[in-house]
Amino acid sequence: MRPEPRAPVPTPIRWWRLCPWNRNHLMRSSDRVEALLVLVAAILVLLAIPFAAAY
Repeated sequence: MRPEPRAPVPTPIRWWRLCPWNRNHLMRSSDRVEALLVLVAAILVLLAIPFAAAY
């Protein structure tokens, strides 16, 4: 019985290549906008945690 293939573990280099400032010409502009929106949303959530804890 063969073991199931595992999904590749994302390495820091792979995460860097998925970032919106990458020079990959195959990445659509909508992908870049979506990545930036996700990044901004994550930063806002992280900044809101201390305020929520203080309330």
